[in-house]
Amino acid sequence: MLENEMTTGDFKRIIDDIAGKVLHLSFQGGEPFVKKDMTEIIRYAARKNFTTQIVTNGTLLSQYAESLVSSEVDYIVVSLDGPEQVHNTIRKGIGNAFKETEQGLSALAEFKAKLKKPIPIIAVAMTLTEQNQNHIYETYELVRSMDVQIFHIQFGIFTTEAIVQASSQRYEEAFHSSPPKSWGGFIRDVSAFDTINIKKQIEEIREDIKRTHSHLIYRQTPGFECDIHRYYRDPEIFVSNDRCTLPWKYAQVMPNGDLTFCLDLVNVTFGNILQNGLKNVWNSSKAKKFRAHLNQKGLFPVCSRCDTYMEALNPCLITTAMIFNREGRIMKQRTSKTPA
Repeated sequence: MLENEMTTGDFKRIIDDIAGKVLHLSFQGGEPFVKKDMTEIIRYAARKNFTTQIVTNGTLLSQYAESLVSSEVDYIVVSLDGPEQVHNTIRKGIGNAFKETEQGLSALAEFKAKLKKPIPIIAVAMTLTEQNQNHIYETYELVRSMDVQIFHIQFGIFTTEAIVQASSQRYEEAFHSSPPKSWGGFIRDVSAFDTINIKKQIEEIREDIKRTHSHLIYRQTPGFECDIHRYYRDPEIFVSNDRCTLPWKYAQVMPNGDLTFCLDLVNVTFGNILQNGLKNVWNSSKAKKFRAHLNQKGLFPVCSRCDTYMEALNPCLITTAMIFNREGRIMKQRTSKTPA
C-alpha cells in the first residue's frame, strides 16, 4: 500500500460527504484494480445514487468482470493501443497484455448477458502514438467484432519545452511558488505523426459505421471537429478559445485525499478532503485564487492539448447515466437525485 493511501473506509466517508453535491464519480489511475476492493467502492457509490465510471488497462478485467457488472458501474473505459503485436509493444512488460484485455472484454460481455444487465456501457479507447498511428482502422475492425458499445480515439496530450517554460514562468509570477512538475512529463515529439493518414483512417471509420448501420458509436477527443494537422503541428495554438470550466465543476482526488482540479496539476493541490472536507477545500483561498487567475488571464499555454479540458468542451459527450441500445434509443438505468 502506498504511504497515506486512502482505505476503503476513507473512500466511503468521502462518498457519504459528497452525496447530493456530486453526481458522477470516475475511478482511474494508474490502474484502479491494483486496489483489490475497488468493486466494493463502486457498489457503495452506486447505492448512493452516483453514476460511476472506471478507466482501466484491461489486464485484470477477467477476474473482476462478474463483480463489476453486478456492482452497477455505469461506464467502463478499456485501453487498447492497437492489434496484438502493436499493443504488446506499447504495453511491454505486462506479458501478453492484448490477450488479457481481450479476455476481460469478453468476460464483461458474458456476465452482462448472464445477469441481463444493460450496463456497464463498455468503451474501448485508443490513444494515438507514433507506434500505433497507422493501425487505427485495423484496431477499429477488431473492436467492431467485440461486444462493446463505443470506440474512442484520443489524439493525446503533449506539449513542448518552450510551452512548459512559458507556463512555468507565468505560474511562478502569479503564485510565488514552484510550477507543476507534471507539466514536463507531457513534453513529447509528435513530428513523426502522419496527419493525412490519421485523418483518412478516421474518415473511413465514420463511413463504415454509416454504411453498415453499425451499433458501434465512434467518439474522439477532442470531441468536436478540429484540424488534425494543426493539432499536431501547432501545439501552441488552442483548438478552442473557450475558457476552461474544470476548476468550477471538476475535482480530482489523489490516493491520499488531496484535491486538485486537473491531471496536469497533480502536484498542485488545494487541500486534503479527508482532513478538511470537500466544501472547505473547494472554497479554500488557494482554490479561489487559482480560479480568479484563470478568469483574468485565461488558460496556461500548456493547457492547449489537455484532453480533460477538451472533454469538458465536447457538446456530444455521452453521459454515463444513459444507455444506448442498438436502435439508438436512450434508456435511463436509474434516476440521479438533484443536488441539494
